[in-house]
Amino acid sequence: MATKKLTKRQLKEDPVMKTAFEWLDFTEKHMRIVLIAAAVIVVAGALAYIVRHGRASAERSAASQLAQARGELQQGNIESALTIADQILDRAAGTQAGREALLLRADGALLLGRNEEAVTYFERLLRDADDPILKGSAMRGLAGALEQSGQPMKAAERYVEAGHKYAMGGEAAYDLMAGARAYRMAGDPAKAVVLYDEIQQKYPKFPKLQEIKIARAELGGAQAQSTVK
Repeated sequence: MATKKLTKRQLKEDPVMKTAFEWLDFTEKHMRIVLIAAAVIVVAGALAYIVRHGRASAERSAASQLAQARGELQQGNIESALTIADQILDRAAGTQAGREALLLRADGALLLGRNEEAVTYFERLLRDADDPILKGSAMRGLAGALEQSGQPMKAAERYVEAGHKYAMGGEAAYDLMAGARAYRMAGDPAKAVVLYDEIQQKYPKFPKLQEIKIARAELGGAQAQSTVK
């Protein structure tokens, strides 16, 4: 049985073929635009790949340097560790390794007794980090730097914030204990009492609970104030 061939006119009257002819007609008239659009898509895809590849490469390099910096810090080569951390911050500050290098940079400054420098880096990390673990470490480090620089009241507030917002499990008791110590140094025993009482109520299995009880007894009848946040 012979196959009946459709004329061009009949093909154009067919809905599906009509759409195809219209597309062909469009591309013939606008071929330059179509080619440019296709080229733009190809270039955009290539650029996206390059950016992703470059970011991954920067992350790997920063992670390798971070491991090196930590090794230097463990060996007591603090200045060397800080130099490497600075290199990471110059090249990959926005990466996870970069944020961890910022913490190392702050810790190193604190170990060297450069408290103001440490405060600057800890505060920067608090602004930049999203990870609650990093934020908690930065908050505790900031509290330590403030305490060492003779600002016990501010230090106490940061310790308490770390304990209430970023601590996990019994870790909070250590933060609150440090906060109470700083409040006592600042001449505010009433706020220290609040924290000692909170630790005894919330963390009855705290390893240093006996120390807390002794410290609480030393303060005797200090009027507790519920203003500690």
